[in-house]
Amino acid sequence: ILVSAAIIRNTAGEILFASAVQVAGKIHTALRAPFQIGEHTLKISSSQGVAMYPMHGSTETELAKCADTAMYHAKA
Repeated sequence: ILVSAAIIRNTAGEILFASAVQVAGKIHTALRAPFQIGEHTLKISSSQGVAMYPMHGSTETELAKCADTAMYHAKA
């Protein structure tokens, strides 16, 4: 599943890569929390890779490839 994320900018309009990584970490943490469906407690996990335009690519395909590579590096 490819999920698009908002671009985070500071007041000068600069893209904040570190903030994007923090957001990915918060999403990961939130998804790790167990949840209930009926009588069942379910646990899931996630893996995220962060790629920023134009730093890591100029097309959706390039950004997705870079994010995928980042995800696999994070898992290693």
